Amino acid sequence: MDSRSPVKFLNKVFDDSIAKKIIGAVLAVALFGLMLVFDRGSGIKHMILSLGLAIGCGILIPMKRFPLLPSIILFVLYIALVPYRLFLRMQLPVDNMAYMQKRSMLLCLIMMCVIYVVFFVITQRVRIALAAGNILFLIITLIDYYVITFRGQAASFADFRTVGTMVTVWGNYDYTPSGEVCYSILWFLFFTLFALKLDISPKSIKEKFPKYKDKLVHIIVSVAGVIGAAAFFIIITVTPFLENHGIDDSRWTEAQLSSLHGLLLYPFVEYRSSRMYAPSGYSEENVLLACKEAGENFKSEKALSGDKPNIIVIMNEAFSDPRVLGNLETEEPIMPFTDSLFYDENALRGNLYMSILGGFTVNSEFEFLTGNSIRFLPSSVIPYLSEIHEYMPSLVSEMETIGYDTVAMHPNGSNAYERKTVYDCFGFNRFIAQENMSPDAEKIHTYTTDKSNYDEIIKCFEERDKDKPLFLFNVTIQNHSPYWDPERTSRITAIGSTTEYQEDLFIQEETYLDLVSESDRAFEYLIDYFKEADEPVVICMFGDHQAIHTDAFYDMIYEGRNMTDQEKLQQKYIVPYIMWSNYGADFFDPGDFSANYLGAVLLEELGLPMSSYRKFQLELKDKYPVLSSKQLSYPSGEPVDPETEKKDQDILNYKYLQYNRMYSGKTVESVYVPEEYEVKAPEEAKDWKEYKAVCHALGSLGTGEMGSNSLEAFEYNYKRGYKVFEADLQITSDNVYVLRHDWDMDLGQAEQFGWTGEDHRIPTAEEFLSVPIFGKYTPMTLETWFGIMKEHPDIWFITDTKYSPTVPDDFRLFVDTAKAVGCEDVLDRVIVQLYYEDMYEEVNSVYPFKNYIYTLYYVGYPEDTAGLFGFMEKNNIGGLTMPENYWDERKKADLSAPRNFNVYLHTVDDLKKAVNMLDVADGLYTDELTESALEYIKQKGEQ
Repeated sequence: MDSRSPVKFLNKVFDDSIAKKIIGAVLAVALFGLMLVFDRGSGIKHMILSLGLAIGCGILIPMKRFPLLPSIILFVLYIALVPYRLFLRMQLPVDNMAYMQKRSMLLCLIMMCVIYVVFFVITQRVRIALAAGNILFLIITLIDYYVITFRGQAASFADFRTVGTMVTVWGNYDYTPSGEVCYSILWFLFFTLFALKLDISPKSIKEKFPKYKDKLVHIIVSVAGVIGAAAFFIIITVTPFLENHGIDDSRWTEAQLSSLHGLLLYPFVEYRSSRMYAPSGYSEENVLLACKEAGENFKSEKALSGDKPNIIVIMNEAFSDPRVLGNLETEEPIMPFTDSLFYDENALRGNLYMSILGGFTVNSEFEFLTGNSIRFLPSSVIPYLSEIHEYMPSLVSEMETIGYDTVAMHPNGSNAYERKTVYDCFGFNRFIAQENMSPDAEKIHTYTTDKSNYDEIIKCFEERDKDKPLFLFNVTIQNHSPYWDPERTSRITAIGSTTEYQEDLFIQEETYLDLVSESDRAFEYLIDYFKEADEPVVICMFGDHQAIHTDAFYDMIYEGRNMTDQEKLQQKYIVPYIMWSNYGADFFDPGDFSANYLGAVLLEELGLPMSSYRKFQLELKDKYPVLSSKQLSYPSGEPVDPETEKKDQDILNYKYLQYNRMYSGKTVESVYVPEEYEVKAPEEAKDWKEYKAVCHALGSLGTGEMGSNSLEAFEYNYKRGYKVFEADLQITSDNVYVLRHDWDMDLGQAEQFGWTGEDHRIPTAEEFLSVPIFGKYTPMTLETWFGIMKEHPDIWFITDTKYSPTVPDDFRLFVDTAKAVGCEDVLDRVIVQLYYEDMYEEVNSVYPFKNYIYTLYYVGYPEDTAGLFGFMEKNNIGGLTMPENYWDERKKADLSAPRNFNVYLHTVDDLKKAVNMLDVADGLYTDELTESALEYIKQKGEQ
């Protein structure tokens, strides 16, 4: 063989340019170095492929173009194989493909080929068309990667309207690419360089086939290409082809739409879905009918007391409590002040279910200010940008009607998200934007701090028109993403079931927690100021959405909890809401609900006049407390199935009202005008057996602690609607009854009690009361508890005295305590828990209590129930309770027969268990499940 053959071959394949060879070598090294830097955690296979692609790119740079016939063969193979590979490399940096629809994937592949055709028509060169298409796909990949990373949702055509807003924050993000993105860049670059080596040009064809009519062929191919491309895009944008094939904006559950349909097709799905049509049966008459009955029949327990209060509403950027996702512990408390409001007598704290995650703040504004729901709009629609161009009835116009001066405030540019225009349409008298605020405002990560923002609120309050009460709506910006600060102070010490310190794994989350803690301190600063205000003030604060956390964070916090993807998803849309007043507004907890109801709830809590639309909302809230873009559920938390949603007349009425305001052009103004309403007379206390929920150990605190038997637990859970409270009782060393489970549990008091090892000496009452439970909650004596019962004649008390050999003496002390503080009358609302049959006589010999409940956890469930049921009937025992793990088919059968006592199970905090148990049981001891939830489950089961 001629030794010069390899040289000839190389000369034939590669260009003589030394510069190209150097560029190729440098490119290969640079590309593989990129992978080594950003993708060090990948497996060996991944890195070998990366090395091969990098070398391949380096080789392709100095290579000559392929001859015509090999180019044609390679082109056919290219079109057959490369679009699929590049489609994967578009999706995988942001999606694991688990939910991808095959028909959507096929359309994406066809679209990629159509785009190649479009570039061919423009350039008349196959190689340039393929390369240009690949570059476009890479640009789309990078844009969607960063948009999804920062916002949690892929880019759509609607995002062109938000470019101005995005420019104001884009310099604050971390654009470090992931290893998957770098890997995609390698694939795109390799196939782009490969495409440039295909030589299928008029010149090369003419040289091979002299009679080739290049102009005529190119005209025919170009015309066919234009017709084909136009037909494709008309089909997916104008005709109902996508919807007819199940490629639409139907409410998704486990996956984002871009994960179902692909990044290329997603914008077209959104575009098709963005058109709004009148709901079936819509008319102005039906709009009036929708609110007529609610307006006529609505009654509330609340009435305005005194002058109308000044109202300050704060929608706090990305303010959320990550503990709703699962177990999360930190070195220092995340939001100690906000947590304290769970049991502040002047405050109310609960959870809101939002329609957004990580971005689109204005959609939360829209739901709060209008009461409309994002659920009834295409997910690509941002109402502030596309739907609000003229006056629209809103909470703002309602407040003005009843005499308020209305002000909007946001420490960002007034034109961001077209707020200035929208706020004018809503009717705000003034809009104080960043350009109207102090230029010396403090900044965190370039954003105005909450504290500086609140200084502006205070300034506005002090300079207000004092002839009118003030309604101020403020949107903060401090907690805006990105979250990346190596100098963070928050540290996660436990997450999920993991208690090991994770060093820098959660730098993003810990940076975020720093901001939340800063918001907590600023909110305390604001509340402290208004505590001293001479006029009545109500402050309502809520988060606009949760922040998006890293996959590692979500994986660890959900680990081992047997949750569905849908359940995990819904938890990501929960944020806190707080209402506080400086005059004792007597808030009563309306529970957890979605953001669209918050305006109506605020009006009712303050006893302010409401429109029939708001009354309709409050009635709908009782039926479906969560109605957001991501969730529709009953009071029990059970999801509403799609068929029920389609058929439900109340939901259809809600759609009528929303369409009327937003799209009809003929707003029925009368349903949005506030008017007075009738106030309910106070209800008398119901018999304890009518309630379904027994609040176990006075219930959990809002921050998750259980079994505290503390004052704060009662205050929090009374607001949540509990009326029957169970508490544990122990006797101190100096013979005083106190509320505590036993003298073995730590409860954060062990060290101060001087306990060591097994030596748990019983403290005196003074010692017990001097040591806060869990370091922050107030211990109570039975004397204090009887005083609370005296103040709250609507509550009942189930005793848990545990087994004792001295029952008569114990209950003599119990009764004497009540008599000593003038509370003997509350003993009529005491339900004595019995642990064995003889205990009834032992207790009854001390005092003739009227109410008893018999527990089986001490004696067990009997083989023969005749004796048990006879004992219950003979002594008029009103309730029977047993541990939930006793509950089986035998117990159900035994207790399904007619009986004259209630059956309770303890302690149940799982909704699914509750549904299965309440088909026979009458109620549950619970730390978490509310009376309204159990009432709903029981009623539904009886229907």
